[in-house]
Amino acid sequence: MGRSEREKPVAFAPRDYWTLYFLIVMGVAFVARFIWWLTQPEHWGDPWLFWLLIIALGYKLFFWLYEWYLCLGITVSPRPQVGRKWTVDVFTTACPGEPEEMIIQTLRDALGR
Repeated sequence: MGRSEREKPVAFAPRDYWTLYFLIVMGVAFVARFIWWLTQPEHWGDPWLFWLLIIALGYKLFFWLYEWYLCLGITVSPRPQVGRKWTVDVFTTACPGEPEEMIIQTLRDALGR
């Protein structure tokens, strides 16, 4: 069974790109607001724990921001042209006592009949 025409991937619409850009900008804004809030002196507490927390969060936020940066360049690749007709080998097993009709039906399905 091959893919039907409905299942083929389609290119992103411009509205999809604007939605993605909006979400990325909002994510960066909320991350910046969180960092601003977290670095206020009244939230520091113990300096050692605070800076360990900042380092761990900075590491995680760096990868979030980098992932969002990569999402800015997302595209749908065109489907490559198929140069040959592919075939598939099917291996079936049978155990003693299985109904013969079931084995025949399995082989018919494998042949696509």
